[in-house]
Parts: sequence; structure tokens; C-alpha cells
Amino acid sequence: MNIDLIIKTWEKFGVDLNSNASQKEISDLETEINFQFPVNFKNLYLRVNGFDGIDLSFNLFSFCSLSRIKEEYNNKDFIPICDFLISSHFLGYFKGQNGIYQEGNQFLKVCDNIEELVKLIEQDSELIY
Repeated sequence: MNIDLIIKTWEKFGVDLNSNASQKEISDLETEINFQFPVNFKNLYLRVNGFDGIDLSFNLFSFCSLSRIKEEYNNKDFIPICDFLISSHFLGYFKGQNGIYQEGNQFLKVCDNIEELVKLIEQDSELIY
């Protein structure tokens, strides 16, 4: 799934998207949280900086803006990038690990990259709940 398709999918469901983040904004956040986002995340956020506010997709997921990622990050190893049901749980990166994980009592890997995450959300996969 390419970036254009991701954006079209979100627009198809009427999601309000933020304008793009700058490379400097991404780099500044990476420095602040001591984490390097994967290239595919950076490429997407250079086009759209997450959802506007807490706008939700058709199945109640919201991709966080960089400022929301910063707000939700608790100086731990988990970096939240996607919110389910307004903070019910987050999906995100886990420092030192590849892939995207579900926050919870245990951190469960749900997929390898942001493109796969968008596809799982679109398919309403059990893996993301």
C-alpha cells in the first residue's frame, strides 16, 4: 500500500487530515524521544501529520499528529502513533524492536510497518483490538 493509497483510504472515510509535518518537526521529535521513526512513517508524515484532533476512522482509530505523539509519550520504550476509541489503547513502535505493537499488559506485535497497520484497520482485523 503506497502513501497515496493510504491518504485516499482515509479521505474515502471522511477523515480530516492535518497538513504535512516538516522534516525538522520529525527530526526534533526523534531527538526528544530518542527514537528514529522508520522511513515509511516519515514519508507518510511528510504528506499528512496524522488526523486532525481526534478525528476517528470508520472503526474508531485515529492516527496521532506529531504533537499528540509527544503528548502521549511517557518517556518509556513505547511510542504511540495510533489511538483506538479515544485512548482505550494505542498502537505504536517499541524501542529496540521492529514493527508496530499494541499497548497493553503485554506489548503484542501486530504488524511490520505503517502500511500494514492501515490495511489491518481498514480490514477491521482482530489483531488490532
